[in-house]
Amino acid sequence: MGMGTGLELIDFEQILQSTSNGIRIIDKDFNVLKINKAYSDLFGVDEYESIGKKCYEVLGSSLCYTSDCPLEVILNGEKYAQYEMQIETINGGNINYISNVKPLYGPDGKLIGIIEDIKDITEIKRITDEIKIRDSILTSSINAIAVADLDGRITYVNSSFIDMWQCSIKEAMSRPITDFWQMGNNPADALSFLFKRGKWVSEGVINRKDGSLLNVQILASMVIDETDTPICIVTSFVDITELKRVKESKLRAQTALAIAKANTDTIKSIMDAVVIAIAITDLDGMIVRFNKGFSETFGLNLQTQGRNLTEFITEEDIPKVLNAIKKCIEDGHASNIECSAISENKGKIIVIIDFTLMKDSRGATTGIIAVIRDITEQKRSEETRERLSFELMNKNKELEQMIRIVSHDLRSPLVNIQGFSNELNISCKQIQDIIRENTTESLAEKLMPIINDDIPEILEYIMLSVSKIDSLLSGLLRISRLGRASLNIDEIDMDKLISNVIGTFEFQIKQYQIDLTVDKLPNCVGDESQINQVFSNLINNAIKYRDPNKNAVIHISGYENDGKVIYFVEDNGIGISPEHQEKIFDLFYRLDPKSTQGEGLGLNIVRKILDRHNGKVWVESEYGKGSKFYVSLPKTKKEILLDV
Repeated sequence: MGMGTGLELIDFEQILQSTSNGIRIIDKDFNVLKINKAYSDLFGVDEYESIGKKCYEVLGSSLCYTSDCPLEVILNGEKYAQYEMQIETINGGNINYISNVKPLYGPDGKLIGIIEDIKDITEIKRITDEIKIRDSILTSSINAIAVADLDGRITYVNSSFIDMWQCSIKEAMSRPITDFWQMGNNPADALSFLFKRGKWVSEGVINRKDGSLLNVQILASMVIDETDTPICIVTSFVDITELKRVKESKLRAQTALAIAKANTDTIKSIMDAVVIAIAITDLDGMIVRFNKGFSETFGLNLQTQGRNLTEFITEEDIPKVLNAIKKCIEDGHASNIECSAISENKGKIIVIIDFTLMKDSRGATTGIIAVIRDITEQKRSEETRERLSFELMNKNKELEQMIRIVSHDLRSPLVNIQGFSNELNISCKQIQDIIRENTTESLAEKLMPIINDDIPEILEYIMLSVSKIDSLLSGLLRISRLGRASLNIDEIDMDKLISNVIGTFEFQIKQYQIDLTVDKLPNCVGDESQINQVFSNLINNAIKYRDPNKNAVIHISGYENDGKVIYFVEDNGIGISPEHQEKIFDLFYRLDPKSTQGEGLGLNIVRKILDRHNGKVWVESEYGKGSKFYVSLPKTKKEILLDV
């Protein structure tokens, strides 16, 4: 259907009035030929009064009188133009809209004007800005955040999550959220509990790819909408290790999936699901918005809005907070501000504040985000730990000193008992000779059993007991010296060390015809003398607890794993029942005290040595089949924890 220069619009009336978009038709001379009701309602102009007037007289914009004027663009040969504009209406309001402009041709194919299709995007812009504000709030926390659907499938993770778990986004998204909850073999129970209670808090240890360990607090929350319908699962992973050291702690929190898909009320629910206190202030520190975590931290209600953030800070730390706000305005952020604050329900608390500058969709500064963490309990725990560590150190010193004194004081009477027992034994032999030479036969018959049998047997028991006590005292002294001896840490040639250790058992190996094999071993770091003692004890145990009904076999090997070096000593001996496998590392504990010699100190010494080397020892064993003792040691010097 064509249109003349008079533009017979009657045939188009139904089409124009049926669309929700505003329509405006302008001829080449800037005269308004037609607007529809949607346009009239949108901009507050009268439909009939506008026709015949110049378009810039009815409703002008910043493009009027410029080369970017939509009509000028079309007259210059363009077939299409699009503009996103903000305009002040006749009624005094601001409207954001998108204008799609196309040429209008007459029946003869000549250009007679333009048609503007105008879409109101004011509400979309408002929601977009609100979402970006929320996104900026959550991004300012360094907590690792994962969002999952109601089946536990991960749909979003933030960058802090990727950094914490040292995995790619693809790797994270391919796993269920329960894999990261550190719940052992019962992840389904944790998911079921979350659906019943709405949230739960747990703690775990992450073994990362680089070999480092992180202690984390895991906070899982079910996000619901205004009708209490579950929407998604938000899990926050807090690095407790870093929080204890405080100096390096930063906070971020993101929940981008919910921000992208949910309305404003849902986003607020997600903010409240993040238990960290969050407040938004203007550039002067006046609070304009805050979350549930802020209310719980400071014990406040809606009256918080309109107060200055410094009102919650103790007087001596207010300058520190003001300087941090100034730095945030200049640099965009200010992190790890530790200060004292006042909570109405907790009294004085210790907090860490991270400030982040907040901007809108146009990049204009709109305020400051303050992410606040209450570390009062962590501080108290640190102080308690330091106090207990100091007390324990003193008690250990006292115990070591007591062991040395007791061992020394007991050794002297033991020497006397041993010496006089030997003297008594000699005296008994002298009495035997005298009796044989000077007594009657009947008296000799009565005395000789006592002299020949009873007294020597008693002396033998005395000497055995003396030897046992002396051995125990020697073991106690060795243990006490372990805690005092300084460590000479260096790289150890383990092939050479094991060869030297085996050399000391050469006699027993040949005597019992033991098949002992050693693989090529990786090197580690440690004190060579003490590591020698570790493997001497393990190989000695493998020989001592061999199965007399089998040909004894001992195999030694090692490998590298996650920055550690793992060695093992494997035998086919009598094995260890499950109920004994933890007890064997206890002081004085022996598996078979009647059949084997020893004081029950060897494995306890092994564990103490490895504790000082930031190492571990553990056993895998089956009774009747043999045992496999594992030893974990650092690969490099930087991974070893030296005693102070």
